[in-house]
Amino acid sequence: MAVIRLTEKEKQQAEDSILGVKVWFIVEAVIYGIATLTFLVLAVVVPVVISQTAGEPVAVWASVGGFIFGLLVVAAFMALFIVALMSLIKRKKNSFPFGMAMLIVSMFWIPVGTIVGAILLTRYNTELVRKYLGFHQ
Repeated sequence: MAVIRLTEKEKQQAEDSILGVKVWFIVEAVIYGIATLTFLVLAVVVPVVISQTAGEPVAVWASVGGFIFGLLVVAAFMALFIVALMSLIKRKKNSFPFGMAMLIVSMFWIPVGTIVGAILLTRYNTELVRKYLGFHQ
């Protein structure tokens, strides 16, 4: 496969297009990090409150299970956005499709994610960015 050379101007344009995606991935990782901490605190506090008020072991275990599941889900999303960000920064070979997938995932965060994700997706899904990240077919 031939190596594609870009001019300095093209590199700068591609980096400008990717900058918004990098910032968005940082924002997403921070939001999911806050959600992870929230679920962690709730997984400890809510079962204690339920056990003192209701005294039902089933209710306590159900709340613990729900919060642990939520904790795992948001922690996984946080990790995925961090990995996507790191692959973009390092310009890994598969950073383009992984970045596209994470932008599409972020579009389900209605309405902000849909709007920002759609705008960034149009800036990100260009031939110049594909060449810059080494994803040419």
